Amino acid sequence: MTSKTLLFLFLTLLLYLAHYDVSAQQITVSGILIDYETEEPLSFASVGIKGATFGTITNQSGEFDFHINGNMLDKVLIVSMLGYENFETKISEIDYSKSIVIRLKKIPQVLEEVTIQDSLTGSNIIEIVINRMVVNYPDKPFLVEGFYRDIKRVNNSYISLLESAIQIFDNNHEPPRNPFKLREKVGLLQVRKSLGYNHKYIEYFDQGNLLENLLLNNTIRYYDFPDISNANAYTRVGISTIDNKEVYIILSRKKGVKIKFFVDVKNYAIVRLEYESDNDENILNVNDRYKDYFNRFVRIVKTIEYKYYEGKYYLNYMTMYKRNQWYHRENKTLDYDVELYQELLINDIHPSTSKRIKTKNRMKKYGLQYQDQPYEPEFWKNYNVIKRTQLDDKIIEDLERDGNLEQQFEGY
Repeated sequence: MTSKTLLFLFLTLLLYLAHYDVSAQQITVSGILIDYETEEPLSFASVGIKGATFGTITNQSGEFDFHINGNMLDKVLIVSMLGYENFETKISEIDYSKSIVIRLKKIPQVLEEVTIQDSLTGSNIIEIVINRMVVNYPDKPFLVEGFYRDIKRVNNSYISLLESAIQIFDNNHEPPRNPFKLREKVGLLQVRKSLGYNHKYIEYFDQGNLLENLLLNNTIRYYDFPDISNANAYTRVGISTIDNKEVYIILSRKKGVKIKFFVDVKNYAIVRLEYESDNDENILNVNDRYKDYFNRFVRIVKTIEYKYYEGKYYLNYMTMYKRNQWYHRENKTLDYDVELYQELLINDIHPSTSKRIKTKNRMKKYGLQYQDQPYEPEFWKNYNVIKRTQLDDKIIEDLERDGNLEQQFEGY
């Protein structure tokens, strides 16, 4: 064998080993998503692989970390957001050794007053939506994997953080017999929490299972629609675009509540929902549990978005914000202003699957903070989560009054 042949074989081996090394390891694509013209950060945009089931979303500052296998360099990264053109590029063309900047171009919203060409009213569209729910959403057992986070704040100070890697199993998307009973089966793979759940103010929050409560607040999954028999309950207000699909914008209003439905023009599936509810500030509700205080509901804001895959829509993410105020019963002074932030990201989908939630991982009815699961730092390194923002520095600073957050996760 000649020296040239040996050299060729050696170089071939090096190239193979280099390729094998990249393929075997995890790659993290990091970046920030901004508006093409204003350069404002774009929050809660979907980031994924074209044609694949897994992905993540940008945080409130438009930032993301997306963990993928090194053997996916020939795949296409796709970023989509309501009202914007999709962004696509090959993974191999990204310099993933540094954070990238992605600029999305806005698509102008079309006002229906100018372009309306059919006789369907907002109520007509929602009625079609409801009739097509079992067609547009899963009709077979499916399992999704995800990431859940809740944060509690009292009087502008953050007191607790809980994060969990989860699985959710559902038989189908049929209407629930009992809208107050969770249909989905939930598994907890990992739970990490701060020591704030021992805080004296924690009693002013719901001590039940907040993840279960969030899932029950999925208006789309639990068919929680205002009365469609009322012709004025829904109004068509425009047309927008999400993931290169045109969507009707349907508005529903009643006292203190505003809901926007974004409905696929072609198949009449709700792909996004935005909900806001405000209470009359003069109303004080007596809570027998706390004899010295009145509890007043102030505001709820939630967003639900679904992702299209193989002819069906699956939950992509949910966010919910709740605010309550506690007034002293005797002198009517405001003592505690409490806020709850919840985020749920679905980072992978297993449609028409035989997979089930393992018994040892099944979520119990009571609060996640009391359901001890092992904390493994290595697990979280390559798990797709909603990236923490610079704004979270305030959260970390407040929480670390009880010690280093990583040590709190360890249970010290």
